[in-house]
This record gives sequence, structure tokens and C-alpha cells, in this order.
Amino acid sequence: MLRVQDVMTTRLITIRHDQKMQDALDLMHSHRISSLPVLNYEDQLVGLITEYSILELLYDPQVAELSVGICMSKDPITVSPDTLVSDVVGKMALHRIRQVLVLDKQQRLVGLVSLRDLVHTAYQVRLDELKAAVAPIS
Repeated sequence: MLRVQDVMTTRLITIRHDQKMQDALDLMHSHRISSLPVLNYEDQLVGLITEYSILELLYDPQVAELSVGICMSKDPITVSPDTLVSDVVGKMALHRIRQVLVLDKQQRLVGLVSLRDLVHTAYQVRLDELKAAVAPIS
């Protein structure tokens, strides 16, 4: 059974809670990502900035000067590295979200699972099944 630690992204781009929303937009654009985990000065997760947060900035340019801490989602959905992938799929469907953040036992941010990660995993698993089915025939 696949677990979060098998599919999560570990190279994360983060932002501090006191940075400006314009900084968030710049980071998301330059790294081509759809969300930013928000950390405090102790590197603890305090929120999440998503593409929807950026839409506010596009609607009202004055939002660019607001701090990320004001605009972020304050209670992002989190899981642990040993959570089953099937449970993550359920959480994402239930909450209609595109990613979940992964926290270790000390509540430190260690990864992120996105819809893209899940699609890639589904493709890989299916490809492995097909290869296994074809191998005995060859």
C-alpha cells in the first residue's frame, strides 16, 4: 500500500508570514507552483497561500502590499508521511483541495502531496501493472 512518503514532493518553496503578497505572486510565478506553505520565524507551518489567494490580488491590486499572514488560509489540511495515499485522496475530494501538507512527528513541514503527484503516481502504478502483465508474454 502506498504511503504519503512514497509520493510526496520534498523540495518545497515556502514564504514567511510577514512577507508581502506581491512576494508570494513572484515566487509562485517564477517557480510555476500553485501554492506556498507559510512559515513563521521558528519554521513552523502557520498557513497556506493558494492560487485563490492570488486571485484577490488580481481583483484588488492593493492586496499586493498586504502581508501573507493576512491573506493565507490559516488551517491547511495536513497529513503525516505514513498516511495512506488512499486517505489523502479522500481528504482532497472531501475538502475540494489541490494539495495537502505533510508534517513529521515534530510538526515540521517535510513535504506536500498535490493532485499532480497523485496523477503521476496513478500513471506509474498503472504502467508498472501493464509491464508486469506483458513481461510473461515476451
